[in-house]
Amino acid sequence: NYKLDHKNKRFKAGPKFEKMSTPTVDDFIMLSQIGKGTYAKVILVRYKADNKLYALKMLKKKYIIEKNQ
Repeated sequence: NYKLDHKNKRFKAGPKFEKMSTPTVDDFIMLSQIGKGTYAKVILVRYKADNKLYALKMLKKKYIIEKNQ
């Protein structure tokens, strides 16, 4: 239910998603690590609200701070 805002070139959440709050790490159940790199790792997670599986990318804060400077 996402719609493209052509003026700003951004996606807008449809009515179904606007009512939901932004998920936090506590809203997921960590199942297993499915990938690992220098800057991040990818975790298979289950979202508690809808019980669906998702891939969660966890970036290392050290590299994000270095890249923004």
